[in-house]
Amino acid sequence: MTVIDIDYTAIMYLILTLLGAYGFGLFLWWWKKKGSASSVFMGMTFLLLGVAYNFGIALYARYLHLYNCKESYLEFIEYIIWDSRTLILFGALVYIIGKMSLRVFGSNRNNNKD
Repeated sequence: MTVIDIDYTAIMYLILTLLGAYGFGLFLWWWKKKGSASSVFMGMTFLLLGVAYNFGIALYARYLHLYNCKESYLEFIEYIIWDSRTLILFGALVYIIGKMSLRVFGSNRNNNKD
């Protein structure tokens, strides 16, 4: 395989899938070990799951695309799994940003009562 044959996008998808899965497992293990987690820690755990899921789906689609499975690729990107690949990321981001916004704006309200 020459440098031209290397698909850097697929390699990046693979690395991000593995990092997300490892991070999710690590955070989940720590959460279980401690018995509880802060809301931001919970959000980060699911954000890492979302990264693994999203890039795992993208990696599979890339594989179909690279190996001339055009019909399979086109069918795959029409399935709901392709459209829903970012839902976990979206949910985790909304959760984390919502919780942090409540902390920021809630603390400002409490500080302004003086």
